[in-house]
Amino acid sequence: MSETMARLVAACNGISYFVFSCIAVLFVERLGRRKLMMISTFMQMLAFVFISPLLYYATVKNNTNAAKASVFFFFFYCISFGLGMLGVPWLYPAEVASLPMRTKAAALATASDWM
Repeated sequence: MSETMARLVAACNGISYFVFSCIAVLFVERLGRRKLMMISTFMQMLAFVFISPLLYYATVKNNTNAAKASVFFFFFYCISFGLGMLGVPWLYPAEVASLPMRTKAAALATASDWM
C-alpha cells in the first residue's frame, strides 16, 4: 500500500473499532458477558485462521488479492475484538468480586489487560 492508503485504512480501522465497541454495549445485557466473550473469541480465531494463509500467499507468492483479503480479515478481527473482548474483561471483575475486593479485582484486570 502507498503511505496515504495505509493511513486511510488505519483511520477506517480505528473508526470501525470505535463503532463496534459502542455497539457491544447493546449486546452485553442481551447475550450475557460469557456468551459475548465466547462469540468474540470464536470470531477472532476465524479471522486468524484466514489471515495466516492469506499473508503467506501475499508475501511468498506475491498475490495482491490475498493481501487485500488479509486487510479485510484484520478489520474483521478488530470488529470481533471490539464486540466482546474490549469491554467485558473490564466489567466482569467489578461485578463478580465482593465489595471489599472490587477495587483490587478491577486493578488486577486493568494491569493484566495492559500487559
